[in-house]
Amino acid sequence: QVHCVSHAPDGTRLASGSWETVRIWDLPTGQALHVLAGHKRWVLDVKFSPDGALLASASEDRTIRIWHVNTGACLERFVAGDYVRQVAWAPSGAFLVSAQGDGVVHLWDTRSVMV
Repeated sequence: QVHCVSHAPDGTRLASGSWETVRIWDLPTGQALHVLAGHKRWVLDVKFSPDGALLASASEDRTIRIWHVNTGACLERFVAGDYVRQVAWAPSGAFLVSAQGDGVVHLWDTRSVMV
């Protein structure tokens, strides 16, 4: 069951989130490029960074993961205080905002993982 989807800025890739898994798809071929495992519950949101190089995933497991789109590597894991409903990148890609189930909005510094 797919819970969320997001298009890459250049329109060539799509990300989807489901139970514990994020997939990155190549839109021209329809093939899954990467199956990203690591979350322990539902993935509630996925968003590509403004330059399309990174993907953020938000989960019921109270974590946000930052993935390298080309390699599928998990570059960073942020731990939130409650389940993470949604994420949004700043236009610069240097920060990520998350909305938690308990109503908290958090700003995460992603400059250390920018590629």
